[in-house]
Amino acid sequence: LTYKTLTERLRLSSYHDTENNMTALTKQEERVLTYLQQNDEINPLSSWKHCGVYRLAAVIHQLKSKGYNIISSRKKALNQFNEQCNFSTYNLGE
Repeated sequence: LTYKTLTERLRLSSYHDTENNMTALTKQEERVLTYLQQNDEINPLSSWKHCGVYRLAAVIHQLKSKGYNIISSRKKALNQFNEQCNFSTYNLGE
């Protein structure tokens, strides 16, 4: 198996049909999209715990650039040290 053959197989196996548009999705994009379809929203902590995605904002940016309607919202919460933190949550739009 050559590098070129392996790369081509990986490229072909990562296609996702979206309204008859063939759009290549990475494994991380697939996991985040599936999580969003099965849950109301995703945030950085749930992304890390359930999808193994550390840089959620980067994955969301890529999904948006591929045409997915993802809505961003800012939230505030207290961390374990009782300090206020700001973070984004994401959900699928209509």
